[in-house]
Amino acid sequence: MVNDFFKKDVFEKKIIRDNFKIDETMVIDDCAIYQDTDSIYISFKQVMDKLGVSSDYKQRIKITRFLAAMIMKELAKFNETFFPETFNAPNIIFWDQELISDRSIFVKRKKYVCHIVEINGNPPKPDEELLKKGLDMVRSSTPKIFRSKLEEAVSIILEHFDKSKFDDFSLKLFDDFDKWSIDKYALPKSCNNLMKYQCEGLNFISGTPGHMRAALAYNHYIKEKNLSSYEPIKESDRFKLIHIHKSYKIPLQTIAFISKLPPEFEIDNDSIDKKKHFELCYIQPMSTILEAIKWEPPNFFRDSEDISDLFR
Repeated sequence: MVNDFFKKDVFEKKIIRDNFKIDETMVIDDCAIYQDTDSIYISFKQVMDKLGVSSDYKQRIKITRFLAAMIMKELAKFNETFFPETFNAPNIIFWDQELISDRSIFVKRKKYVCHIVEINGNPPKPDEELLKKGLDMVRSSTPKIFRSKLEEAVSIILEHFDKSKFDDFSLKLFDDFDKWSIDKYALPKSCNNLMKYQCEGLNFISGTPGHMRAALAYNHYIKEKNLSSYEPIKESDRFKLIHIHKSYKIPLQTIAFISKLPPEFEIDNDSIDKKKHFELCYIQPMSTILEAIKWEPPNFFRDSEDISDLFR
């Protein structure tokens, strides 16, 4: 029964009919399919629901393995007949089963996260249970501590799909964030073509990128204040950037540093635009996930009526 149903109502209607040309996440008939560059992800949930498969987790994983193995056989048989009949040539496309996931969120092409049950026929390692593609939690431009917190947040969503748990985690993170040291949440940056934008003092050349202005400003102030114990930022160096509120002491909105922000810059905790950092490092990266699952964000800034605008 399962074999006949799957082959007729899903395999023929979805895979053969569309010839694998499926873009973005699509729900057609009884099967959701997402296509990446060289992978196709197929959801068996609605198929199993229609077949009356128990909601028991182990049973569903067992049926998923069965359906996955069957579709691989059907794909091989299809290719072996399709190519000779259509192109008068032997088959040159072969498929392998990459992974089985019990929970996934597909945001858009090349942006998704999956909780892996099995990869290449084996259970995943404990620290490799999440497959993350194209999301900010894997980007080096996101501070390391926020990458780990973003991963925790996504894990909570995938494991529980409970908005109250996600909101509680996010609001606690926001409260804890206020106690973090500057070097933890400063934005990682790198310096390329620094000499191209070299200027006198803070008279930046038109078109100088923001992170370059921050690096040049740092070099300017350690020279102006005779801070010889601090190395200037040089070409190809990696450095950190913080957003600050404009003040009479430093008339800028960003400033860089290498490993430690010089206290001689007189930038205290209140001078740093922490709201900006939290928006860039947590709110904006999470917005794509929340939009995909149609969740509203928690109200981090309780004095703002337009927090939802930050997620657009």
